[in-house]
Amino acid sequence: MTYDEIPGWFDFSGAYDEIAQLVLPGEKIVEVGPYLGRSTVYLATKLRELEKWATIYAIDLFDGYDPFQGSFYDQLLQNLSQCKVLGMVVPIKMDSQKAAGLFKDGELAAVWLDSDKSYKHVQESLISWHRKVKKGGILGGFGLSEPEVERAVEEFTSALKLRLEVRQEGTWQSWIIPR
Repeated sequence: MTYDEIPGWFDFSGAYDEIAQLVLPGEKIVEVGPYLGRSTVYLATKLRELEKWATIYAIDLFDGYDPFQGSFYDQLLQNLSQCKVLGMVVPIKMDSQKAAGLFKDGELAAVWLDSDKSYKHVQESLISWHRKVKKGGILGGFGLSEPEVERAVEEFTSALKLRLEVRQEGTWQSWIIPR
């Protein structure tokens, strides 16, 4: 099984390629909102190809359920196992802001935000995760085409005078804030 056989959305392979190039072996990456793992598997596979044995923390509430397939969490585990990347990914069933408290400031090489697209959630996620990214790392996310995401990201970068890079892949825009 490969990433493209996993249900879900994934229009940011270029950003994940950039993260894979940036990360050093042994470093940590957080992906908030992996759903069933399509993008997670892509990134883990890319890291394995580059022989960069980093750990990806896949953080989500995993509160969905399919009567034919089971819980989203169980489906994620099955997909990670079938794609042979389960050893590189640590799923964490937790709210994004609470999960940020599991990591020290500057501990992460990259954080990717792709969950709730509401203004309040994106704003809280930016505040919670920004300081967790090391200097030279990346804080990024998906859905800049969504007005609430765009507003939260632009207000955050403007207030802290941070550089914002916009990526267009497919029909959606992703964003990156280099640290």
